[in-house]
Amino acid sequence: MCRLLAIASSNPDENTIKLLVEAFIKSSEHDPFFEKISGGKFRAHDDGWGLVALGLVNEKPTLAQHHSIEPIFHENSRRILDLFVKRISRYDSLYLVLHSRKGSRREPYGLEYTHPFMRMSEKCAAWFAHNGGASKEELAEKLGVNPWLRVDSELLGYYLMDNIFNCVENSGVIDECVKDAFNDAKKYTLQGSALNT
Repeated sequence: MCRLLAIASSNPDENTIKLLVEAFIKSSEHDPFFEKISGGKFRAHDDGWGLVALGLVNEKPTLAQHHSIEPIFHENSRRILDLFVKRISRYDSLYLVLHSRKGSRREPYGLEYTHPFMRMSEKCAAWFAHNGGASKEELAEKLGVNPWLRVDSELLGYYLMDNIFNCVENSGVIDECVKDAFNDAKKYTLQGSALNT
């Protein structure tokens, strides 16, 4: 189970972004819903965090991204996030995804397993962050990778992004490519746990 924050702004405001990020940090440190469904066993999303921020500065694209294994609510993480908020609030426009992870006990643990996951092709770049479960073994077989060296969200993201890239590179319209890839990827999610928003 994880926490996600997405922001899209045509005129980023530092104070608004700070408030949203602070609320996200607090909800990652103490999630009453998570505490309830885990029978009080867990309440924090403390297995690392990551962010990607894309924007325009003087009509040119720019990117900021970071991953950390520390919980998002630790002092060092807060300092790093403050730096990012200052930086990205200077963008003329902004798209941001922030993710805090609570990995399953059976899933790999480490920096490379923090979201968002990035995939690049010759013409495209995409990032994927996820909260929910996916059929890890089926996706690993489809992608031709070892399932025990990857997390389920990563495999779902790669599957989804690869389908979008293939569609776009074959002259597909991006909106339709995303919709079709999303609908196709649903068959690999655990019912009701993912891709339902």
